[in-house]
Amino acid sequence: MIARTVLYHGHVQGVGFRQTSLGIARAFAVNGYVKNLAGGTVEIRVEGDELEVDRFLQALSQRLAHRIDHVVTQPSVVEGFEHFTIQY
Repeated sequence: MIARTVLYHGHVQGVGFRQTSLGIARAFAVNGYVKNLAGGTVEIRVEGDELEVDRFLQALSQRLAHRIDHVVTQPSVVEGFEHFTIQY
């Protein structure tokens, strides 16, 4: 089990990014959250098997590539999320 925190920069707020992320996450064995941050970025915190996390993040980046200008990914501590949710 691994965890990653990913920050997405670009035109990523107010365009359905969080809802799309939630829908894509449901197709993978991952847990965590997606939320808007001040300054116009979106944060995803994702946990799961390394292959599932990588596949989820790749699918998300492919689906929303036209909205994303820059991505920053960092390893995180596993917290044991039970679901993937939208945080408000």
